Amino acid sequence: MISMATQVESNNAHEYVKRPYFLVFLMLGLLTVLELNVGFMAKIVGEGTDIEGFIDLALIVLALLKAYLVAAFFMGIKYQDNPKTVYGIMFGIPMFIALPVVVIPALGTIVYLCGI
Repeated sequence: MISMATQVESNNAHEYVKRPYFLVFLMLGLLTVLELNVGFMAKIVGEGTDIEGFIDLALIVLALLKAYLVAAFFMGIKYQDNPKTVYGIMFGIPMFIALPVVVIPALGTIVYLCGI
């Protein structure tokens, strides 16, 4: 398995960090293909069906994963001194706003399908 851990190599003059840009680029491509497949599945299933909330939730999760990869590696937040604060602002506020809009209908779908 390919590790996304940062490798630090020493040199007599200085240390440098080898960043996995190409691997992150491939993962972004894979996540985009997954998003497209979920979107096509939404078109096949149709709007107004029982799994529409799950499709929305899957698309939001995939978008957040892509945003994390871009912010962490290409924007360099992963290599900052205190990245948790930046992650909290970047992902906490949108999740606070967007996820209830999607999670509540998804929970309603679960309740409906289980007959509770």
